[in-house]
Amino acid sequence: MIAVVCGLGVCLLMVDPPNLLSYAAIFLALYFVALQTAPRHLDGTNRAYWASSIMHLMHSIVIVPLSVLAMQLDVNDLYFTTHESIRCCSIFLGYIAADLGPLLYYRSQWSGTELYIAHHLLSLSCCGTMAVRGHLHSLAVPLLLAEATAPFTNGRWLLCALGYKGSFVYVLNSFAMALSFLIFRVIFMAWIILRHVVVLQATFFALPTSTVSIALLGCGFGYPLQLWWFQKIVKGLLKVVRAHPYKQG
Repeated sequence: MIAVVCGLGVCLLMVDPPNLLSYAAIFLALYFVALQTAPRHLDGTNRAYWASSIMHLMHSIVIVPLSVLAMQLDVNDLYFTTHESIRCCSIFLGYIAADLGPLLYYRSQWSGTELYIAHHLLSLSCCGTMAVRGHLHSLAVPLLLAEATAPFTNGRWLLCALGYKGSFVYVLNSFAMALSFLIFRVIFMAWIILRHVVVLQATFFALPTSTVSIALLGCGFGYPLQLWWFQKIVKGLLKVVRAHPYKQG
């Protein structure tokens, strides 16, 4: 069923609707499909979390390859945009807007929603500004590759929901989650940010003050948040390794 829902999502998202509201509507539709097809043993709150996880998974399946294709940018021209880069920003913004609904509705039942809500609101502001003004697509599009971690971060919860916590697949997923997070959200993200702020500082700070301020605010909040999440992932990985049955052999 997960494969069917994801396949439907990928097909619909490739249609390329004209604006982010269309993408948001598609993501919300897919959310409700996933909600209705969630495992029956889950309660209402967990069914909603299942649907949100599936929606995030579908977003990552689409946005990562599209971001790779859209990275044919002039990285030294911070005003340079392409149809592909605009499309990536629209898909991302549509997903963020759609995901805000469940986050706000279940904010008292799901743990840690405050940080996710702050992250989503800031993402809408930052990426929205870049998309509308045509600035810093060379920053926004590569950062979307961070979504390559989503199959593993969501996979962890999905495996738990399906009763596979502690299994060998769960352990492998935990390693993949930590490694992908280190590569895409710690190392690669740091390089992309430093390249724009330090290496291209003359061009970067020549952008409109509001664009620079919003970009710095987003990076200043977003990157430390990734580091905080990463240390939690590493602690969780160590806990999984110590508890795994193979150590008792």
